[in-house]
Amino acid sequence: MDIANFIVAGVAMVAAIIAAYFAWKAPSKEDLARVEAYTAESAKHIAEQTKRDLIAAIAEHVSITVNGRSTMIEDMPVRFDLKDPGVTLVKADLLNHLGTLSGTIEC
Repeated sequence: MDIANFIVAGVAMVAAIIAAYFAWKAPSKEDLARVEAYTAESAKHIAEQTKRDLIAAIAEHVSITVNGRSTMIEDMPVRFDLKDPGVTLVKADLLNHLGTLSGTIEC
């Protein structure tokens, strides 16, 4: 029985040494505070980027309703006056009175 107790004590001592090593290598409060600060800063940047992406996605499509009548053989002039010089029209989708696409104008 003395040998069994000796083996158990040896295993316990090795386990204690391993536990002490990992406790010594564990992150300190300063390390955790630094990680939290980096995480908060990253979350702020991600939120700002998400907001910019959302604004850009909304700005890509603008709905404008224009009423007019024309026959198929004559042109119907349409003029868009933009107040913001930074805005550029790329295309205009033409919908008929039923709301179905009847053509696209490249601007």
